[in-house]
Amino acid sequence: MRTVIRRQATAKQQGATLITALIMLLMLTVLAIAGAGSSILETRLANNLKFQQQAQEMAEYALRDAEAAVAADVTTSEQITTLFDPAIRPGYAAPVLANGGSVLPFNPVNVNDRSGWTDANSVQVQAADPNLTGRYVVEYIGRVGLPPVDSEDVDRRHYAFRITAIGYSVEGTGIGSASYILQSTFTQPLGGTGALL
Repeated sequence: MRTVIRRQATAKQQGATLITALIMLLMLTVLAIAGAGSSILETRLANNLKFQQQAQEMAEYALRDAEAAVAADVTTSEQITTLFDPAIRPGYAAPVLANGGSVLPFNPVNVNDRSGWTDANSVQVQAADPNLTGRYVVEYIGRVGLPPVDSEDVDRRHYAFRITAIGYSVEGTGIGSASYILQSTFTQPLGGTGALL
């Protein structure tokens, strides 16, 4: 009689072991799915960070390109009146006063929208990677510094330019894209009569 009782207890234990094994397998499956979801999220975060850094670098590149272009192209004060006409040179603008305020050469509703930055109103800068582009706008904003005290003093005020640059990083068909905008004020002394603002 004792052997029969032992066999019944062993049979009950084998069923409990199966249930315990299934529960542990279910827990491992849930952990594996959670780990995979976390890995996908981390990959997306890393890609977004990469796109943002590429856009920032492209905006900085466009900003430096614009500063170099102004330093090379604008050497006399007389050139401001000819170069800073959007009809002659897109992307360069002298201040257009409207109701006492300066007006940009374009006014996009959303500066991150690529359609607002065109060849008609900004200068494009292209990187070796076709997914990285940048654009910039240069505005002449006037003279900075103290004016001469009398007519015998030399006018040492510098000419100031506001440069607005945007960098884009786009992956494929636009899925995973970023833009970054930078602005700087660039000043330099110029030769010429200095009759401007």
